[in-house]
Amino acid sequence: MAAIITDRLKLAIVDKIVTIIEDNADPTYIGFAKSEQWDSNDAAPTPLNSLDEERKFRNTLQGVKKVAGVSTVVPRVNWVSGTTYAGWDDRTVGYGSSSFYVLTESFGVYICLRGGRNNLGVAVPSTVQPSGSNNDAFETADGYVWKFLYTITEDEARKFMTASFMPTRIITSVDSNSSGAHTKQFEIQNNADAQQITQIIVTNAGNGYTSPPTVLITGDGDSSFTAFSTIDSNSGTVTKIEFANDSSTLDYAQGYSNATITLVGGGGTGAAARAVISPRDGWGKNAKFDLKTSAICVHCKVEGTDSDFITGQDFRQVGILKGVQKIIADSAFSGLTGNCLKHLTLSSITQVFSTDKLIVGTTTGAKALVDKIDSNKVFYHQTDETGFRPFLDGEALTESNGSGQGSIDSALVSPLINAASVKLQYLNNRTPVDRSSSQNEDIKIILQI
Repeated sequence: MAAIITDRLKLAIVDKIVTIIEDNADPTYIGFAKSEQWDSNDAAPTPLNSLDEERKFRNTLQGVKKVAGVSTVVPRVNWVSGTTYAGWDDRTVGYGSSSFYVLTESFGVYICLRGGRNNLGVAVPSTVQPSGSNNDAFETADGYVWKFLYTITEDEARKFMTASFMPTRIITSVDSNSSGAHTKQFEIQNNADAQQITQIIVTNAGNGYTSPPTVLITGDGDSSFTAFSTIDSNSGTVTKIEFANDSSTLDYAQGYSNATITLVGGGGTGAAARAVISPRDGWGKNAKFDLKTSAICVHCKVEGTDSDFITGQDFRQVGILKGVQKIIADSAFSGLTGNCLKHLTLSSITQVFSTDKLIVGTTTGAKALVDKIDSNKVFYHQTDETGFRPFLDGEALTESNGSGQGSIDSALVSPLINAASVKLQYLNNRTPVDRSSSQNEDIKIILQI
């Protein structure tokens, strides 16, 4: 059975995910895990969607930090002079082979309603960057027709823009505290014209035309709307169809849910064309839908001075977490950061211990990997390879692959966070990221439907 998930459902899904991530009753955290190497080459494997993989992540979890923000996003397309952009087409699946929207140098987002074409109907590159925030579609000198949707603010760009993605949004209301960018987009939304014919595409050029044929539009919309055709007098073919324009803005037929294009007269035969009809509510009413939004960006910034994150160490896994609990009474955790590593307190140290070494309790045979040394505290984690045997108060502690030696005072000092409580929503395996106290990680995680 053939089936699809529509763009509308994909948007509904990502909007729901945004709501879940923003839920303050169950805060969302980013977790950092796995200090040990993947293998001899330290090449990150593709994570497996299994409960075993989730358990292994929890076992090596170092710390968590609350998500700073989340936004829907789409692939970023910078306007570049000399690039040929496709006009939006209601028959295009996904984003097509040529983008139908652009991001300008001033962070304006514009949708291309019609690509530029010469008199022979051949697509020409865009050479005039769209600008301004007119409510109506407009034509630039290179023949392209653009519609302004919104401007990305500096704060949104800092949090949610990457080299490959850019944020999308709709504005539900504005007040005196709203930014100019948000107020303008709200105006664009409220002035959207429903069910417009935004371009007419020639599907058959025909032959034998000595003059441009008349363009007839029949359907359930504005009957007074007019368009005109252009022919190539040498070949006798119809090359393109355009609309009547009014100064810098374009006149579009409105109210069409269906339309048929007929070309009559001109002395030729065989020419045919079809109408491209805008989304039901009009361009700009929902910019997220217009741009086929099906991804989100989760933002988190880890400061080098965050006390719950170990420095002088690396991590190889990043996860999105819900249901984070404190170790004490499994009460909900809502802090900004939290430590997830157990540690031993040593009563004496004969030889200094080192990170990434394998420590062994000489009485119990318990083993663990060292994540951090802080004075007489040894922070560690255990894996399937080390086993999960507990250490014993008073037993001697050595490094099996190093020179560290000492004696345990307190064998188990629990962390703030109960790693076993976290519900892993997303997992990224990566090459090692080293952390230092002078280093900040600006984490932007992209989730695509």
